[in-house]
Amino acid sequence: MNFFHPRVDFQGNDPRPAKTQFPLYSYAVAAAYRLFGENDSWGRAVSALFGGLSAVALYVFARSLVGEGPALFAALAYCAIPLRVYFMRAVMPESMAIFFLLVCLHSSRRWSQRGDFFPWGLSACAAGAMAPLLKLPYLMLLLPVPAVFLERDGWGFLRKKEAWIFSGSALAAVAAWYGHIVRGAGTLMEEKGLFLGEMDWLGQWTSLGFWTTHFLSRFPELLTTYPGLVFFFAGGWACWKAKDGRRGPETRFLGVWLAATAAYIVLCGKYGRVHQYASLPFAPVNAVFIGAGIALLKERWGKSRALTALLWSLVLAMPVHASLRIRHWYRSDDLWVFRAASRVAEVSGPDDLFYVNSQDQPIALYHIRRRGFVGRLTPSLDRLEWARGNGARFLLAPTHVPEDNWAEVGPVLDRKFRVLVRDPDFTLYELGREKG
Repeated sequence: MNFFHPRVDFQGNDPRPAKTQFPLYSYAVAAAYRLFGENDSWGRAVSALFGGLSAVALYVFARSLVGEGPALFAALAYCAIPLRVYFMRAVMPESMAIFFLLVCLHSSRRWSQRGDFFPWGLSACAAGAMAPLLKLPYLMLLLPVPAVFLERDGWGFLRKKEAWIFSGSALAAVAAWYGHIVRGAGTLMEEKGLFLGEMDWLGQWTSLGFWTTHFLSRFPELLTTYPGLVFFFAGGWACWKAKDGRRGPETRFLGVWLAATAAYIVLCGKYGRVHQYASLPFAPVNAVFIGAGIALLKERWGKSRALTALLWSLVLAMPVHASLRIRHWYRSDDLWVFRAASRVAEVSGPDDLFYVNSQDQPIALYHIRRRGFVGRLTPSLDRLEWARGNGARFLLAPTHVPEDNWAEVGPVLDRKFRVLVRDPDFTLYELGREKG
């Protein structure tokens, strides 16, 4: 494993490094595979570890913002937010990136209050660089950090070294990494038309569905839960009432944090609308408001048995909502790949390159334990011919996914290449000599 020369399964034999985001998470999973064997469970374990650490980091951070009791409720609520429950155990770098984001925000506030570069400034700069290295769009989520220094120094913060050290370290780290891999082999993040296709800002922002998806559907269902939404608004009210009091700077910071997160998801455009995990940064800030709301209602309703019972019923309803809302996400539609893997092992060697006709780039190649190329084919087969020219010897084509153009492409492939395996869910072709 070469940390500074990352590779992906779907770049064939291209010797260049892959154009990936900073591969710290990938190499943590690879290290677990090396130690314990190749199994998805170890990848989920790495994600769960950082998901747990992020809950601890949120508690420590929230304690400095809203106090001990609300912080405890916030950490518990965070663990019941549906989107967080699912994606922070998935084999994805989001849990690690969220952890570093929380460390950065907490450390930057401590740095502004105490003025100590060691350890708070160093921690803020290191974590503030790591979060966008792992997930580039998270660069937008660092906006609350300059707000901390603006709160302390007014616009004079622009003349303070802390602001320039922090901004410079984050931007330099991101520029250094992407400058290093900019000429590497293309991956998912390097599709042509990224900003017009993947982001599609104008098309999304002028669509009512964009706004309702994020703020009327996803926000209450997946980022607070419906009972949690009650506490969220109660917490917002508590923070509003406290904005000019003893905790004024803390509650103003919470407002900036929430606004920065909303701006981030809006700027993610189509990417944020299509990929639900892009909304994960809402989970920790929403949890702080929920925790503050639970604490407020506990104080206000504590003398009434009926209202106390209602309060704890709403609290317990949050994990129930999460369980009911996302339970169908755990049903797998890809069990066919395990049958395909056994047939692939029968007809090919470990170094044979495959082409997989699929829009889900790495999934099938990973499970059949082969390298090669992936992409949805058209009847012209232009991309397949390019892959053959680059060493692809076999084609694996799922036949049950309408989005993969099987109805149009299948007859063309059958006429042109020899079928090795025909299964109800997939067909395996040899790409050697063409028929006839």
